[in-house]
Amino acid sequence: MDATGSEGRENGCRIRSVSVGLPAADEAATGDYVVTMDADGFHPAERIIDLLDHGDDAEAVICSHYVASASAQMSWDQAILSRLLNALIARSLAVPVRDMSSRFRIHQRRVLGDLNLASEKYDVLQEIPVQLFTLGHHVAEIPFDSLPRISGETHTRPLAFTPHFLTTFWRLLKMRNHFRSADYNSWAHDSLRPRGMLVIGTPDRGRVQ
Repeated sequence: MDATGSEGRENGCRIRSVSVGLPAADEAATGDYVVTMDADGFHPAERIIDLLDHGDDAEAVICSHYVASASAQMSWDQAILSRLLNALIARSLAVPVRDMSSRFRIHQRRVLGDLNLASEKYDVLQEIPVQLFTLGHHVAEIPFDSLPRISGETHTRPLAFTPHFLTTFWRLLKMRNHFRSADYNSWAHDSLRPRGMLVIGTPDRGRVQ
């Protein structure tokens, strides 16, 4: 683990997870957008300008490693695992986003109040676009070339988080499969769900419960 948290606190920053930080940012921000990014140099701050240029393309715009003209500097095993997991989640939940694990994003602040994020770990990265699509919003991707980390190491531990991710995946599958999902009629034909499967108990349109 790196010293991002301790150094941030020493310099007056409030350290929050994305699931807690986004609602807090919605309350504290006065502008139209909220940007999330890593603080270890993996996401160059100058690329925020690119995100702002695309801020009106969709309710959320993701700097993606897996669209045309993008690249990712990671080991081959990390690249394979990342691509497989992203493809599986996107296909199973019928969410047309190639890189749902990217933390470098811009969100239109007006929609953040509609989200009710339950994830507490990195699975919140998948929950955000899933909830947005469920509510009838849009998510776009722009190409991103990641840089080597200036310091520290990734905090992601796929094997350790697997049970937690499986629980989250099942919850998101039920959310997407609810007939009140904004795109239910179309996604029912595109997902991998069993025919006739219907799970009751997810959101009223307007706010995810």
